[in-house]
Amino acid sequence: MPPTAFHVAHAAVATWLLSCGLAAAGQCDRLLPVPTMTAQAFGAPVAWRHSLRSQSLGALNPRGQGGHTLGLTSAILYHDVVIEWSLQDTPAGTCVRMASANLRIGYKTRTVDVAAEIPSGSCLEREVLAHENRHLATGEAVALESVSWITQDLTRFARTAPAMLFRRGDSAGIHLWMQQEKDRLGATITPDIDTLAAEHERRQQLIDTPEEYARLGAVCGGEARRLPGLNPLYRSR
Repeated sequence: MPPTAFHVAHAAVATWLLSCGLAAAGQCDRLLPVPTMTAQAFGAPVAWRHSLRSQSLGALNPRGQGGHTLGLTSAILYHDVVIEWSLQDTPAGTCVRMASANLRIGYKTRTVDVAAEIPSGSCLEREVLAHENRHLATGEAVALESVSWITQDLTRFARTAPAMLFRRGDSAGIHLWMQQEKDRLGATITPDIDTLAAEHERRQQLIDTPEEYARLGAVCGGEARRLPGLNPLYRSR
C-alpha cells in the first residue's frame, strides 16, 4: 500500500491507548523501520515596495511609537509538516507506523517597504535598504539555526514512534490513530516554533537601537531631516 501524506495542524496532544499482543507488536517493529525525520529552512521571495508614505509605515510598525518610519520589513513566520505512513499487511493484521516527517520552517511572506518620500537611487534609500537587508538576513539566519535543535527533537520523537497492529480493514481505527500521532508530533514541534519566534524577535530588536535610528537621521548629510513630511523620529526597522 503506498504511503499517504498528511499536513500537521496545531493541536493539543491527545491521550491515547491501543493494545495488541506483544508478539504481534514485535513483528510490526521488525517489519517497519523507525521514521526518518528531517527539517529544512526556507525563505519566501521578498516583495519590495516604495509606495507607502512614512506616516503609513509608522502606523504599520508593530514596535513603533507613532510618527514616521523610513523603512519597514514585514515577515510572516510559517511552518508545515508533511507526514508519510508505512502500512504492511501480515497474517495477524495490518502493521502501521509513521514512515517519515519533513518539517519546513521559514517565512510565508516577506515585504520590504521604503518610505515614498525617499527619492529612488538616493543615498538615504541605499542606507535604509541596507538596514532592512540586515533584518532579512537575520530572519534567515534564525530559521536556519533552528533546524539543528528542531531536528534533535524530531529524532527523539522518532525513537518513540510506535508500530501498531490493527485488524485488516479497520480504516477508521487506523486513521484515528494516525491523527493521534500527528497531534503528538505537533505538540513536540510547537515549543520549538515558539522558541524560534521569540529568538527572531529578540534578534530583530538588536538591530533597531536608538543609536541606529539616530544614525539614519544623520547619514547622507542629514538627508532625512530635509525631506518634506518627515519628523525627527526617523524610524527604520
